[in-house]
Amino acid sequence: MRSVKGFTLIELMVTVAVLAIVVAIAVPNINAWIDSSSARSQVNLYRDMLNYARSEAINRGEPVRLKQLGDKSWVVGTGNPANCAAADALRCFPSPRDGMKLTANSIPAAGLIFTTQGQVRGQDAGTEVSLTITFEKYCEANRTISVNGIGRIRSLAGACS
Repeated sequence: MRSVKGFTLIELMVTVAVLAIVVAIAVPNINAWIDSSSARSQVNLYRDMLNYARSEAINRGEPVRLKQLGDKSWVVGTGNPANCAAADALRCFPSPRDGMKLTANSIPAAGLIFTTQGQVRGQDAGTEVSLTITFEKYCEANRTISVNGIGRIRSLAGACS
């Protein structure tokens, strides 16, 4: 009798079925991981924005302002930059991505001013201003980034609604 090498049709069908089950389980988890990763990177961007403004005020030895522009983007500058192209603008940060909402709480329209000591001008040590970040697709990543009067920046988990 002749020996036949290879796979039978049954073996191939079982392999394809197992592969289909694994893919069906893995794809939703991958999508959740991608959403989670994207949300975390956005939260980190806005926390870094606050840290950048504070550290620039300390390093430069002059007050630095962080304010939101009309297009919902943010600018960090030494004076009162009107836009990202202004001479006193140090760095710009993009507006929130689709599916994300950024709410500035208690931040004056003129912006948040960090002093040369890294404190927030006009804020008492016990009061805080904050940015609330909410996501449509991944509410587990919702965060509130707060800054108290002495310049301490912290990120707290937000609630799913």
